[in-house]
Amino acid sequence: MHHVKQALDIYDQYELYKVRKIQCLFVVSGNYVYFKRYEKSLPHLEKALELSKQVNNNERLLSSAYYNIGKNYGDLEEYNKAEIYLKKAAEISEKYKLGNLPHSLFTYAKLLFKQGKTSEAIQISKKGLSSAIFQGDKLFESLQKYLEALYIN
Repeated sequence: MHHVKQALDIYDQYELYKVRKIQCLFVVSGNYVYFKRYEKSLPHLEKALELSKQVNNNERLLSSAYYNIGKNYGDLEEYNKAEIYLKKAAEISEKYKLGNLPHSLFTYAKLLFKQGKTSEAIQISKKGLSSAIFQGDKLFESLQKYLEALYIN
């Protein structure tokens, strides 16, 4: 964490390092998540989202910021907030045909299933399975099938 803090201090001095700063904020957040300190992770993710909105033509970074905040709220069991952010992450990934689409759709579908929003979750899960197959992502193809077995079958 010390080295990440040093990097953030340097990146704060130069506007050109905005992407690196966002990545460092993700690392800091990840360290808090590792220790299940989700409430301490959130401010770093919110700052990363704010900065991501300022970076042109980097939809992957923006999608990741929304995803990470949504996942964080899900870990805090604030499912309504989590749903808003995960949906936005999935929408951006789908619109720009990003490689993280199967991952985003899986997490979004899983959250919807947890909330008992079964019909919406099934739609998202099917879309996630299709995108995983299209991208040749065997892991998320299997994970979508796991959701189907767990919540539908």
